[in-house]
Amino acid sequence: MAFLNLIKELPDHGKRAILMIAQPATIVGEMTQEDKVLGKSFATFGWTLAFSLCLIGFYSLVFGHNMFESVIRAAGMHYPKVESEPDELVKAPVYRAFGCGLGAGVGISMTNRPEVSQTIAFDMGACSLIVDHAKPADLSTKVAETLMLSIYAIAATCCVWLAARLVGTRPAIKMVLAFLLIWSGSVWLAATATISLLVIVTAELLHLSRKPFIVTYSAFIIILFLLFIRAYWNGLRTLIGVPRWKFIIILILAWIASWFVAPIALPLVFLTLKAMPLLENIL
Repeated sequence: MAFLNLIKELPDHGKRAILMIAQPATIVGEMTQEDKVLGKSFATFGWTLAFSLCLIGFYSLVFGHNMFESVIRAAGMHYPKVESEPDELVKAPVYRAFGCGLGAGVGISMTNRPEVSQTIAFDMGACSLIVDHAKPADLSTKVAETLMLSIYAIAATCCVWLAARLVGTRPAIKMVLAFLLIWSGSVWLAATATISLLVIVTAELLHLSRKPFIVTYSAFIIILFLLFIRAYWNGLRTLIGVPRWKFIIILILAWIASWFVAPIALPLVFLTLKAMPLLENIL
């Protein structure tokens, strides 16, 4: 019965994900009228991540290699074949450094193919956490994506909520978290779906040469970025209910707040990464 109810809810979750990107103010209006807004937002968040993983897995199943490999090769870069590391040589992720600077946004930076142990950086607002002997591919599971993005969403909620309080507004913290959960999941799904389709058409079907592929791929990435920023700006500003100039101040203060929130949140990301093998077995 629970499974059937989940299937029935899929069109609703899909609609919410689409509206978050296309008409974020509409989603905010619906959220303010819902009784269990946080629970429904978590459900939409989980559905978008699960569907994103299905798309990634479908790509690998159909073409026999991961999407990252297609992008690297289509861009004219070398994608070396490597042997899997023996179990006795596999090292657990190790903390390397933590620092704050003038960066912004969230993300994960890597220097090699996803299935290779390497040094990666977790970025959150103005701060970064650098970890050695980490495999980005280990983060491409439902458990890993759910935990990591949840930590990022909760940290962003704290930053925005604190900043809003400083300028005299009092948004409900559960509403801010609900919005950021839906926004994060919708962005993840939209990026996965769009890039998958783009790579299939340009790299797998049309076999575009290096320069046309890079131009096309870069153009789509820029368009996606602008759409995601627009959804964030319009939706969150509508939720908080402030004019543009005050919202800009809130964003600046939220960035400053990340100097204090990230030192708490990023270690949780590192601990999650360290505990991932155990968590995968339990969950």
